[in-house]
Amino acid sequence: MGTCFSGEEEAKETTLAAPGASHGPINVLLKKQGLLDMDYDVIDVESNQPWMLIDTVGGIFSKEMKYHIKHRMEGQEESTDLGTGVIRRGDTEFEYNITKAKAKVDWDSDADIFSEDSGGDRAFDDFDGDVKYVRKFTAKWKYVKEIHIFADKDMEQQIGKCKVKCKGKYKRKTVKEVDHFEVADHDEEGNVTGHHMEQRVRYDVKHKNKLKQFVYKTHLLGEDYNLTCRAVGASFWRAKLEWRCEKKDGTPVFEIKGDGHNATLKTYGEQNVVACILLGFAVGCKFDPPEVQKNADSNCHGIPDPNGAHW
Repeated sequence: MGTCFSGEEEAKETTLAAPGASHGPINVLLKKQGLLDMDYDVIDVESNQPWMLIDTVGGIFSKEMKYHIKHRMEGQEESTDLGTGVIRRGDTEFEYNITKAKAKVDWDSDADIFSEDSGGDRAFDDFDGDVKYVRKFTAKWKYVKEIHIFADKDMEQQIGKCKVKCKGKYKRKTVKEVDHFEVADHDEEGNVTGHHMEQRVRYDVKHKNKLKQFVYKTHLLGEDYNLTCRAVGASFWRAKLEWRCEKKDGTPVFEIKGDGHNATLKTYGEQNVVACILLGFAVGCKFDPPEVQKNADSNCHGIPDPNGAHW
């Protein structure tokens, strides 16, 4: 810790000293600097002044998202790097499990292929009614990414990691409709000379996908932690979210309240608050539920239909 360097953006000057390896309780707001800005100010809620900067490059679904916590005391020319987090595409996993699948065929019940008048001498291949093929399946999926946390800019001193599992349920319904209709044949002068049958094929595919749960496996500073998330008042992509981190014995470490973009973070007792902010920022500000679902949609749409060959 404590290496000075010039990054893409300097932290705002502050009169608040940088936190050490062990620091008492904090209450900070992780606030995005602008609508299209990638960087966040760490604002001390009690004094309402900027304390640190989270300097971010990339996003969690790009090749790599790297973010540094920077601090700059009043009168200091360059920021001091206090720690780094990184999320890499190479650590991403997408898995699914088909839980239900069925297919059926519906035909026009008014067609005369099966009537007594048909005499039973008409082959099914000659059937000229309308046919509807319906295929459905349901799958459970999980989208996994890892957060790596370091105590230095060069990412040589790893102090923790967190595996984030985003779980959901996906449904697909595919309908193929084949309509048969009679078309008149004409000669060169436009006279009707006979009729023949033609068919029109229409496809309709409907997708339904729902993000249902975030699950975390967290190891920080040599200990395993319990990190949980819950939606407050609505489903994940419409709600404010709350996270709580505890040690294995139930001792509280920190809590986060956010909306997937901005968040407040409180720590309890003596903690490495830089490590808490690095972890809290990733889960509270960057794992935005609509963005997670958008990427899950893309993967789910590529799941092969388990009902058989393509039509």
